[in-house]
Amino acid sequence: TTLWRFFGDYVYFPLGGNRLGRLRTYRNLFIVFFLCGFWHGAAWNFVLWGVYFGVFLIIERMKLRSVLDRLPSAMSWGYTMLVVMFGWLLFRVEDMNQLQSALNALGTLGSASVPLKFLTDGWLITATLVAIVASTPVMQRVVGNRPIVQDVLLLSCFVLSIAFLAAGTYNPFIYFRF
Repeated sequence: TTLWRFFGDYVYFPLGGNRLGRLRTYRNLFIVFFLCGFWHGAAWNFVLWGVYFGVFLIIERMKLRSVLDRLPSAMSWGYTMLVVMFGWLLFRVEDMNQLQSALNALGTLGSASVPLKFLTDGWLITATLVAIVASTPVMQRVVGNRPIVQDVLLLSCFVLSIAFLAAGTYNPFIYFRF
């Protein structure tokens, strides 16, 4: 069973799900995402991660979804990427000082203490660009109706990502921290 199914069956639906009006739906979503963050670990970054996604889900259900639907797809995609990537930053940091350092580095596009390796590594730049193109509708225009080409490119990017991870510093499996 999935985490969402567990929280849906044992928390969201017993609280009333989305059947008891908008405010209760928002409350139920907030509770589920708060608990989901807490489930990932008893640390503030995980709780903040759950609350962050819960709040964005509520805001989108309130009004933002209709605004996003009217925007060009590239802008909606960009919004989604920013929200999700920042959310995973919350998930990854180990304390709020590390979050502050990461945000400072992002705000200045890096510094001497936080090098941006991807700007100097040709293979990483290539893999990133291929992954971006292969995961967008642009790929359909490039390769037409040959999904095997897209699959090979995406698999290649995946293998390169694993190779970079393996060659990099020690990266323990995330759940080993608990």
